[in-house]
Amino acid sequence: MMIVPGSAFIPKVAISDGCSDPLTDSNWASVELLCWCNGADNGTTFTDETGNYLTLSNPSNHVTTQSSNKKFGSASAEFPGEVAQALIAGVVGDFDFLSDGTTDYTAEMWFRTSSDKVVLFATCSGASNERGVFFHVITTVGLGLHIYNGTGVANIALETSHNVSDGNWHHIVFQYDSSETDKYQIFVDGALIVAGNGTGIYQAASHNSELHMGRAPSNVNYSKVCSMDDIRITKGIARYPASGFTPPCRQFPNTD
Repeated sequence: MMIVPGSAFIPKVAISDGCSDPLTDSNWASVELLCWCNGADNGTTFTDETGNYLTLSNPSNHVTTQSSNKKFGSASAEFPGEVAQALIAGVVGDFDFLSDGTTDYTAEMWFRTSSDKVVLFATCSGASNERGVFFHVITTVGLGLHIYNGTGVANIALETSHNVSDGNWHHIVFQYDSSETDKYQIFVDGALIVAGNGTGIYQAASHNSELHMGRAPSNVNYSKVCSMDDIRITKGIARYPASGFTPPCRQFPNTD
């Protein structure tokens, strides 16, 4: 079947695993980062499938691939709770669009933890005088999305008590959808949990750090045990409707 570029129709292809998700991604050209977290047990190399960032930085090689905890593919990324643990993508400025208040995007991953205070995505350490995004499991085991503009206040502060620290895999998304009244949105397992808008100015300068996953750039309090799989950020596209969706049932495609 031919896929027409720009078409809203994406064919579903059934294969032996029983999953009907498409085997290709019509928005592949807009994918900024895709890490499958695959590899042999105890591996320390994590590759960006888009080629934009090639190999993600893994300081001190604390983060490893483990097949026993995988969600999809051959392995998942295991974060042991070390203060220096992190996967780091890009350079300062590459992910400024996450807080510019105009660019649609979708940031998502499969995530598992039994801890509180765990960072999923961060380009700052969560201090109000910084600039950047801080998306994390908060102390009440729910999720918090904070975007700081360097003026001493967070111009985005969304929090939910929805429990994701139950030791199970969850598909977690935060996205900006300019077509919605409440543009910043957090989804858990396909359901919209909280949405809202910012106050004050938006990001006018580069974030304080590269994109960190697994801990904040300089906040060791958020370095807790967790697992991540299928990490994907799509720039210019809000993939999911506010009405909800069925979570992915296989590894994200790396082709259109």
